[in-house]
Amino acid sequence: MQTILGKRTLDNEESREERIKHLKMASAPEIRRAPGQVLVLSHKTELLELEAAGMYMPLTLFTRTGELVLADHLDDVRTIRRNSKPGEKRNLYIDVNDKRFERELDLSQEAWTFASDEMVEWARDAKSDDRLHIRFGQHFGWLKYQLADGRDFSLVRELDIKLRKEYRRQPFEFLGDIYSEELRNLSVKRLELRMAAEMALLRSQTTSLAGPSRSTFSEPLPSRGRARGFGRPFQSFQSGQARPPSDPVCLICARRGHRIDTCTFKTLPGGFPVKTRYVDGSPVEPNGKPCCISWNTNGREGTRCTPHRKSDMQHICTFCLSPNHYAFSFTCQSNPS
Repeated sequence: MQTILGKRTLDNEESREERIKHLKMASAPEIRRAPGQVLVLSHKTELLELEAAGMYMPLTLFTRTGELVLADHLDDVRTIRRNSKPGEKRNLYIDVNDKRFERELDLSQEAWTFASDEMVEWARDAKSDDRLHIRFGQHFGWLKYQLADGRDFSLVRELDIKLRKEYRRQPFEFLGDIYSEELRNLSVKRLELRMAAEMALLRSQTTSLAGPSRSTFSEPLPSRGRARGFGRPFQSFQSGQARPPSDPVCLICARRGHRIDTCTFKTLPGGFPVKTRYVDGSPVEPNGKPCCISWNTNGREGTRCTPHRKSDMQHICTFCLSPNHYAFSFTCQSNPS
């Protein structure tokens, strides 16, 4: 019995010694650090797991705060279970919406720039090829050029999130024209939302000032086309109708108060560059072909189109160069009136 117990004790001691020996690993290599240098944190395998599962990865994982969370508080981050591929078992992943991470739409331009650089660098080793690294470089390079050109950061940030989510669902090749169109659409959408909010506020203010409803008054309603309290007809400024000469809308910059021959604006109200310039009495598109003024103001083709002494007269919108609508239909720009 003693022999058996003694042997067990000896086996336990040997097992313990082996375990201690295994745990005594070599010290981690040190790096040379200069005063004031910010240490670059290594990217966790958790990010590679998210990428391999095809999950959307917000930039907040690559900010300085996000990297510190992954480095020091990974055990405290919420996790979620999901199938990486149909039919496979559910795997455990970090929850990118954990409250410890920042919100993408709240990132400052400085934090966004840092994180975008980190994501591009991470993509270098995230795949067996360099396609994702190159693609992210093109993506963020184009966006940063827009910022350098004076574009609104919140608009660029929103476009970044939108396009990366679309790319996650279905990868697509980089094309600057697509990015420009998406940015223009976002800008127009923002303008429409702002105008809708302003109109709603105006209606609420008008309602509060009006007091009782009109039905309680004996005063008759003004006749159609005339404004209450004024002796002249109400001038409509709906698209396609003529503007008074004293208050024209410019066919080049889509602003009110001047004509094309005196326009000095380089951008449209949404911030995009103007597409045409004034030459010899006509707005001219980038290739030097004149655009029809009459068609752009009235939308009607025919002998009254001006000036048609040139065979290359263009029936295209002077704001966006589209042949599908005329400028004063205000399809691509907001009506300044």
